[in-house]
Amino acid sequence: MLDELAQYTSHRDLLSNAVAPGRPTSAFLSPLIAPERWHLGLYLGSLRLSAPSFRHALRVTVAVLLAMFLSYAMAQTFQDDALKAIGTHGYWVVLTVIVVMKPGFALTHQRNGWRLTGTLIGCGVALVLFHLIQDTALYLAILFLFGVLGYAFIQVNYLVSALCNTVLVLTAFHLLSPGGDVVVGARFVDTLLGCAVALLCSYILPTWEVRFLPGLANELKAANIRLLKAAIALIGAPQNATDQARKSWGAAEQAVYVALSRFSASFYRMMNEPMRHQQQAVTFNHLMIQNHVLAMQVMHVVSTVESRPAAANEIKRALLEAKKLLESQDVPVVSNNKSYSMSEPHWVSDSVVPSMALQQLIDAAEAIRRDMVRSGAA
Repeated sequence: MLDELAQYTSHRDLLSNAVAPGRPTSAFLSPLIAPERWHLGLYLGSLRLSAPSFRHALRVTVAVLLAMFLSYAMAQTFQDDALKAIGTHGYWVVLTVIVVMKPGFALTHQRNGWRLTGTLIGCGVALVLFHLIQDTALYLAILFLFGVLGYAFIQVNYLVSALCNTVLVLTAFHLLSPGGDVVVGARFVDTLLGCAVALLCSYILPTWEVRFLPGLANELKAANIRLLKAAIALIGAPQNATDQARKSWGAAEQAVYVALSRFSASFYRMMNEPMRHQQQAVTFNHLMIQNHVLAMQVMHVVSTVESRPAAANEIKRALLEAKKLLESQDVPVVSNNKSYSMSEPHWVSDSVVPSMALQQLIDAAEAIRRDMVRSGAA
């Protein structure tokens, strides 16, 4: 094994030395995210009320202060031995607030529900386990199992992660003090209070998703323009440049998927916000659909060119027209003229590419341009 590691290290050093000094490396060999240097201006620029980071820090500060006051009040209220556990673990309120609160209102609301539901189910599972299992060795196995699951699901499914972490914590306390079911109730009460505080404080200087949707819409349009350029380059690429064109096409595809997922996630978060803050929901929804239609049609016609080269010229013409529509800064004018016949069956250049696919591609580009103007993102 050591020999294999040594060979790998020497091979890597040879590859790194093969690049001449001063010669630019390939984009595929460079890191996906360039490291940024920290500077004082970045910090000072966030110290203003309009900065989302400053508003979030202010919300969390108020929420934590309120949670600490509630924890102190609970410790002073529950002095009886039977209910002392409720006041003893008041720090769970503060912990819940810190974990639940997110910069966006919809994200806080969503995570709030996951935390509360997972804790409730976890408390029920813990009570059942405490009354069914008496063997300490089994509790150690439960600690190991739910400890692994709690951290494994923290980025995948937070509800499951909250459930597993609740069982983990309650099992640990049960091992220290068997028969103390009050701590289960204390866990749920503290989580309920923490979620209530987080939800209440999320209305303090909130950052609504509609603020970010125009910028994300521009990113999505730019990603589709990049996809169209890569498709045109791939169709017209000479034999010796095919590999580079395919790499550019693959990167453009990935960029569209990322931009579409970012835009759709922000849109659905906006739909979870109060109704008065769901501005231009119909326009943004149509914009999301048309961007998806455009990307899928471009990928469809490009895949068809490889098997049916006879349709390359017609497809390239449609791609150029769609690209021109997206790049145009003029206010779009609705036109009833169709570049292709919409009646089926009709085929372009006797290939398997229906004219409807090309017309949908162009119509989607025109609809995107029109919706960008309506939403104010253009």
